[in-house]
Amino acid sequence: MDPLPGASFFQAWKRYVRCAFDLEGRASRSEFWWVIAIVFLIQCGILCLRISWDDASLVLVAFNVLNSLPSFTLACRRLHDADYSDAWIFIGFIPVLGTIPLLILLSMPSKEPDRFYPSQEGMLDARPA
Repeated sequence: MDPLPGASFFQAWKRYVRCAFDLEGRASRSEFWWVIAIVFLIQCGILCLRISWDDASLVLVAFNVLNSLPSFTLACRRLHDADYSDAWIFIGFIPVLGTIPLLILLSMPSKEPDRFYPSQEGMLDARPA
């Protein structure tokens, strides 16, 4: 799937849910950062519930567990869009020191054509007649 530059809040979330388990394709910066903002707001909302509801911690853990794989695949698609291998995602597992380079890579602008997933238009032109 080609990235959607300038994706709105709802477009980004819709594509995130639709491609939750898709490691192939690309995700634009707007798609990626809108989803990160939405997930952060949901987590903050659940933490606010914790003040009046003791089981909110379990809800937060369940949300984070359910959200981990789709977030992982979204980050991989974002790296593809910036023309990096999705193997760079594993640098984020290095505590503190790995997070900063990963955030920099995820913030890089999109590159066309992408060496991992060329645009669909380029693929159509390359087909034999």
